[in-house]
Amino acid sequence: MEINKDQKRRVERKGLVLSEEGNLGRKPPQALPLEEAVLGAMLLEKDAPVRVLDVLIQEVFYHDSHQIIFAAIKRLFDVGEPVDLLTVTEDLRKAGQLEAAGGAYSSRS
Repeated sequence: MEINKDQKRRVERKGLVLSEEGNLGRKPPQALPLEEAVLGAMLLEKDAPVRVLDVLIQEVFYHDSHQIIFAAIKRLFDVGEPVDLLTVTEDLRKAGQLEAAGGAYSSRS
């Protein structure tokens, strides 16, 4: 499907994007750093999971790995386990999702 420049501008003004095949789709959100900040707060702040889980659901995260991490945090919280970097990493490892979530974090260089 061939489109001209005017058609492309109209599509982009409406917040849509065209794939290379010419299919219309929603424009991806531009808040990946915000997603990372929310997940980071949930791992570092003791009360953050309570506050965030009351407001957000897994599907609000655009990045697949962020959805996987959020689901692990929720899983731990729902069974009364502590939520921190170590417990989430271990939960992801046991679920076979660690690599899909981006792998284990290491502070060593």
